[in-house]
Amino acid sequence: MLIRGWALTTLTLGVLLATAPWANAQAPGDRAGTEKETIRVYRLTEADCKSVGGVLAELPIPLSVSVDPSTQSLVVYADHDGHQQVEQLLAQLDAPIRDRDERTEFLPLSFRDAEEAAILVSQVVSRRRSRVAFDAASQSIIVTGTDSTIEAARKIVSRIDKPRRALTLSFFFVQGVVGDGSDDSADELPEDLRGIARSLAKSGFMDLTLLAPMTTAVQEDSEFSTSGYLGDPTRLQFEIEGDVHESAMAESARVTLAAAVKYVGGEGSKLVFSVETSLTTNLGDYVVLAAAPAQNGENQAMALIVRVD
Repeated sequence: MLIRGWALTTLTLGVLLATAPWANAQAPGDRAGTEKETIRVYRLTEADCKSVGGVLAELPIPLSVSVDPSTQSLVVYADHDGHQQVEQLLAQLDAPIRDRDERTEFLPLSFRDAEEAAILVSQVVSRRRSRVAFDAASQSIIVTGTDSTIEAARKIVSRIDKPRRALTLSFFFVQGVVGDGSDDSADELPEDLRGIARSLAKSGFMDLTLLAPMTTAVQEDSEFSTSGYLGDPTRLQFEIEGDVHESAMAESARVTLAAAVKYVGGEGSKLVFSVETSLTTNLGDYVVLAAAPAQNGENQAMALIVRVD
């Protein structure tokens, strides 16, 4: 049983044509077997009818397609909904193009969501003359461009269309002072953090100590949250939440998060440090998300460092 339904979204350089020469074209005779199915002729002005006909044949809807290269036309036999979906797709595929070497290719996915994968593909091929769309019904990406553009898109799909990876996020809250202090305090930190601590010292963050290392496991394209306390009875509360996605760059991840540190005591809580940010980081790298004066002292400072593995 074929799936009905078509969801098409253009992500880069797509021009949705409200009026096209094929929009209302219909064959004079209706050779359909039922009242709901009709034959319509769609004349293309820009795209190659053979290439577009191959794309339409891949759609998960009941229709039949034949091509007429002499008139650059498609003869489509489908019901009303099928014709609507064909016309939505043609609005994208028959848009004006300048490079006559461009073609259209249908890239099916096995694991990834088509919309998310199309976003990743568009991040790379948007620098080229191309169009990227997705079909949610068949979980496929539709790319129009030159051979090199389509090959680049195919390589991205091959890399990302895999079961989602399990990632580990490691966070390090570091406390220090601004200004007067020792710049050799990096030696007191774990070895992997010393290089970053020395870089912070050059910006005026001195006497750094590690307050709270925190680790959480998360799958790609999902949300995460973690929290913890330090000290008693007056305690520091650490909270982090956000989401992580794979980047279009190999061996990297995109992270969006919000983090906060609060003093929690008998009189309630007081915000000491907070940050909201998005970044793309290579797996295994230590990255300083924020370094700023804390709100609990005249020259106190705090920094947050993250590593994704």
